[in-house]
Amino acid sequence: MKNKGLLFFTALVIFLGFQSCKVGRSYKGSEVEMRVVFEDGDSSITLNTDSLQSFVVDGPAWWKLFEDKLLDTLVSKALKHNYSLLSAAENILQARRSLGMSKKDLLPQFGYGLQFASGNTLGGFVGPEQDFLFGGLTASWEIDIWGKLRRRNEAARNRLLASEYGYRSMQLSLVTTVMDAYFFHLESKELLGIAQRNTALRDSMLIIIQARFDKGIVPAIDLDQAKIQYAIAAESVPMFERAVAQSAYALFVLIGEMPQSLSTQISMSELQPKLELPERLPLELLNRRPDVVEKERLLVAANADVGAAQGDRLPTLSLSGSFGTGTNDLGDLNFTDPLWQVGAGLAGPLFYWNQLKQRVDIEKSQREQARIAYQLSVLSAANEVKDQSVALSTFDQQIQLLEERVEAALHAQKLSQARYSQGVTSYLEYLESQRQAFDAERALTRVKSQKLSAYVALYKALGGGWLDEQERNNQDGNSQ
Repeated sequence: MKNKGLLFFTALVIFLGFQSCKVGRSYKGSEVEMRVVFEDGDSSITLNTDSLQSFVVDGPAWWKLFEDKLLDTLVSKALKHNYSLLSAAENILQARRSLGMSKKDLLPQFGYGLQFASGNTLGGFVGPEQDFLFGGLTASWEIDIWGKLRRRNEAARNRLLASEYGYRSMQLSLVTTVMDAYFFHLESKELLGIAQRNTALRDSMLIIIQARFDKGIVPAIDLDQAKIQYAIAAESVPMFERAVAQSAYALFVLIGEMPQSLSTQISMSELQPKLELPERLPLELLNRRPDVVEKERLLVAANADVGAAQGDRLPTLSLSGSFGTGTNDLGDLNFTDPLWQVGAGLAGPLFYWNQLKQRVDIEKSQREQARIAYQLSVLSAANEVKDQSVALSTFDQQIQLLEERVEAALHAQKLSQARYSQGVTSYLEYLESQRQAFDAERALTRVKSQKLSAYVALYKALGGGWLDEQERNNQDGNSQ
């Protein structure tokens, strides 16, 4: 009895020792070097997101900074009812199921069986014909001595995290898509208004020119030019009407509703988000990017896959057992003398024509692809932040110059009209002033829309915003 206890204790120690082993190297973070992405004073910066902050998945409802209730409603509906987002949520459910299955691989497997046979052969020997019935429970358990199953569990867990961050990334993209579509709708409405005003102005001038031509006061060339200018303004009206309608339809598709017209009561000039950009954009803000974190989680999963593939080249230890009863006489079936069996087995690959090694090489190659994809996502994110911060720093100056251009063009148009009516100048001067005023108004509208979209793009590039001073202090306090 004492020897059996010692044998059991020795087996337990060996088992626990094996359980602490894991094939393959554990993920230690991946460093990405970038050259002067932000003006932080260093010639090179190293980013490592091995220890990720919890706030990366909890961005504020930053679209509310535009203080537009309709925009707020559209974004909220899109987050709840967008079909692409609902489909992406299924990826998370699938990843959770996969993780649950992977965890169960570490546990014993139980089953049952019932077998009935009739004949005169048993184990190759011929005897009298008889019936045989066996039924019972079976159990098997693969001991994870090399950590192969735990590596697969690690891979499944990180793919679940990747799917969750991928979902967050889709949410962020959906919000920016809704906002861009909304701004385009407002831009189209304002351009439509400009086209309608210019069409009405040119129509009234065409009536005057037609009357003067009928009386022989002006030549035919003036009448033709007036008709051309009227047609240029008039043909843009249905074009912008189409853009207004289609942009509204696109918005309703994004929020999961049937396409219809959209009633807006605000102009782009009224949308002035109260934003204070930091003087410097610290590199650690990229840790907020869900798409960057998603790529790193996939890298961790690929690293675990390498360890699992290496484990497939090593022997496996399994325990098995069965318990039941059997009889060759159905009338004599009883459980007073049950049948049982326990056993252990060690099995491993011997000669597989190098297939298992090639599988390890494939997993290593896929890990390298995941590493490259992660590095590319970091560099792309940094570039997006840089692009949008530069854009916002230049739009105000551009808008100011365009406003001065519009004011001057409208004033010139008014003066040219008066000069032409008084016969002081040619009609060509007035036509040119009309064209310049029309172009200037449209250019100003488009740049205002681009500025709003740049705000949205910068928020997206920063993963949904940036830390203010209080948040940064809180984060520093939590890390200490």
